[in-house]
Amino acid sequence: MIDADLRIAGIFAPVTFAEWRARVEADLKGASFDKRYVRDVGVPVQPLYHAEDWPAEGDPSGFPGAPPFIRGGAPDAHPWQVVQELVEPDAVALNALLRQRDGVDAVLLRVDDGVRPGFHLRSRADLARALAGVDPSAPLILDAGRLGLPVAAMALDLLGKGAAVEAGLDPIGALARSGGCAAEDPLAGLAATVERLAERGAAAGALRISAAPFHDAGADAVFDLACALASGIAALRALAEGGLGWALVADALRFSIPVDGDFLLSIARLRAFRGLWAHAVEAAGGPASAQRAHVEVRVGDRVLTRRDPWLNLLRNTVACFAGAVGGADRVVSVPFDQPLGVPDALGLHLARNTQLLLREESHLARVVDPAGGSWAIESLTDAIAARAWAVMQQIEGRGGLVAALQEGWIQARIAETAAQRARDVARRKAPIVGVSEFPLLDEPTLERAPQPARTLEPLGDGPPATLPALEGWLHRDPPVEELLGPAVLTVEPLPLRRLAAPWEALRDRSDAAPARPQVYLATLGTLAQHNARATWTRNLLEAGGFEVVEGPGGEDVSAIAAGLEQRSVAVICGPDALYAEHAAALARALGASGAAKVMLAGRPGSLQEALWAAGVSGALYLGMDVLDALGALHEEVSR
Repeated sequence: MIDADLRIAGIFAPVTFAEWRARVEADLKGASFDKRYVRDVGVPVQPLYHAEDWPAEGDPSGFPGAPPFIRGGAPDAHPWQVVQELVEPDAVALNALLRQRDGVDAVLLRVDDGVRPGFHLRSRADLARALAGVDPSAPLILDAGRLGLPVAAMALDLLGKGAAVEAGLDPIGALARSGGCAAEDPLAGLAATVERLAERGAAAGALRISAAPFHDAGADAVFDLACALASGIAALRALAEGGLGWALVADALRFSIPVDGDFLLSIARLRAFRGLWAHAVEAAGGPASAQRAHVEVRVGDRVLTRRDPWLNLLRNTVACFAGAVGGADRVVSVPFDQPLGVPDALGLHLARNTQLLLREESHLARVVDPAGGSWAIESLTDAIAARAWAVMQQIEGRGGLVAALQEGWIQARIAETAAQRARDVARRKAPIVGVSEFPLLDEPTLERAPQPARTLEPLGDGPPATLPALEGWLHRDPPVEELLGPAVLTVEPLPLRRLAAPWEALRDRSDAAPARPQVYLATLGTLAQHNARATWTRNLLEAGGFEVVEGPGGEDVSAIAAGLEQRSVAVICGPDALYAEHAAALARALGASGAAKVMLAGRPGSLQEALWAAGVSGALYLGMDVLDALGALHEEVSR
């Protein structure tokens, strides 16, 4: 314990932001500050935020529980709703999970609609088995994609009037994912459906508009919010044209926002979306009571991995934490093993308890808007909102979200962003821990029951488009194919672009080989001289599924080359000074020992001509397209 009064103020002279930046730019020696330190994720993210970035006077973001609701939907601290997502395909197993809530406040049931895996519904009888004995007062949120309306009608019929069922309809999101809709207008009959749900006591959450179709296809931090906003505005118009009042509209709408591992940005996105929706409702003439967006948060599927899946626990925790700090009304916890197939009891247990720990032990629900006043988060919130509103206006200028999807403009914009992100992933500029960085080559295999794949082809003319007409039609228990109807409106579907997939394909190729492919690391010099570069190279090669066998080191090129044995690929690895002295001779010795391909760890620089003449045919270095290089190495080794 320090007894003295320690005061830091006065020890260091005050430094302005301009002085700090000038010093950094001097150290960069001509390199661009913005290119080096400013990230563009739809908005520029600065390396440092300061008082000048956000007004110190007043509260431009408003107050918690008041328009524009940036700082939260309630004026006081309140616990968010802990939601468990279930994708169990079997009716009997699903029934057991639905009856055993284990501390969660609600269950989100995903139904397989032929696009995403989930509960395998073949007919009404399957859903009856799944819901048998389930407490109708226990909140159940449905996520059935293009089967949304029929599944909601069946669930409400089976559980009875007043059941705590949220239909969770997302007509435009389902169109974007599946590529087809059985009506010219996905929102046709929406007002009549919501009105009927209100009569059944199930108006709350009738619509669950999700940014996930756009996010998981590769949209940036702004574009997916703009798409969700445009989808919400389209629903708002449809409900208003159907004569529904603002109170019912506000009760019916929910929004689902996916987040990734960018913690501060995720918090800012949630705050920004609430402000955006308040602005949209206000512009449409809605009262303050209708301007609050009910927001759900879930980790985006695009960041989850099949390799080293235990790290998904951390990805899910970051998403849950961001949701809590960002003021989400509910948070969906995803089992770490869900990308592998059907989650087991451990995966579900850990997903539940992650949230419960944050809420009950960390007491995050006892704080109102903990991010409020942060220069970084407030600035990012403002920037995201401004850009997302501008993108939404572009979408509206093209006739709305459905028209922009039909035109292909949405898909093209997302594909462009996804391609740049894929380049960053391939170059490890955007690392994936446990996959492209720090892989566990011989990780224990985690087996999960696979999700049964199925393709649903529409049968017949399809169901009625409104809930009142649909209810009687369903009592004849039609097969699931009749619940779809032929696609009248078609768009290019948005795919799930999982970031780790190309890297995992290399690992799968390695695992499928009769013997794991090997690369010989021909190290030069002492351990102290080559260790840093050798560790980097080993990490890179193992990420591609290669077993690395390291040579003896030293400067005796004959002894180093002798370690090649029967391997066909070698990588010379050492300090630059020893490359100038020994790399060319070592390359020739490795070639003479049978190496079909010799590479260099690091950039060759001025030595390239001499090294290439000696038999070196490539280099591994920071910033290269590693995926392409490792794919070529697999081809070389398999010859």
